Amino acid sequence: MFVQQLKAPLILVGCKLDLRNEQQQVAEIFYYAQEAVIHPIDPIFDYETQFLRPRCVAALNRIFSLCDRDGDGALSDVEFNKFQVRTH
Repeated sequence: MFVQQLKAPLILVGCKLDLRNEQQQVAEIFYYAQEAVIHPIDPIFDYETQFLRPRCVAALNRIFSLCDRDGDGALSDVEFNKFQVRTH
């Protein structure tokens, strides 16, 4: 028998509210657990220092430098609009 292994995240969520009959906020807990797996913030933000991680800062600086076509250190309205069009 062939068993295929999937490399997919497994989310195990529980709280004491799920023991009650009302089931309040259980759906919200599952939503935030799913968001943490699908869109993790840990690679870009350090909770201990409360700062963006160095690679995130470098990436944002690179994006800015690519959009700042005239190199004046600020995005003009035209540059900002082009950025919005490209990322939309």
